[in-house]
Amino acid sequence: MGVHLITRAGSGIGATVAGLLAEHGEEPWLLARNEERAEALGTRFLRSRTVVADLAEPSVLVTALEKQGLPDRLDFLRHVAGVLEPGRRPDSTRRRGRRYWRSTGWRQDG
Repeated sequence: MGVHLITRAGSGIGATVAGLLAEHGEEPWLLARNEERAEALGTRFLRSRTVVADLAEPSVLVTALEKQGLPDRLDFLRHVAGVLEPGRRPDSTRRRGRRYWRSTGWRQDG
C-alpha cells in the first residue's frame, strides 16, 4: 500500500485520482486549502486523511504541514493543482500519457 499526498482532490482529475487510489487500497492524504474544504474532503473520501495548507501561501506551507500529523513516509506526491496559460493546452499524446503514468508508479492491474 502506498501513501499518496494529493493536491486539488476536491474536484476534477484530483477527485478521480483520490477515489481510484482509495478503491485500490492505497492511503490517500488530501491537501485542502482550509478547514471547511478539509471537512468536505474527509466526508467525501472516507478512506483518506486530510491536511490543511494553502499552496498559494508558500511562506506558511512548511509550518502548516509540520503542525499537522503527517505520515512517517510519503511514497507519492500527486500534484494535480495547477494553472495553464490562457490559450495553451498541454500535449496529450498517448505516448506522453503512458510515460507520465509509468513515472508515477501507478498500476491499474494491482
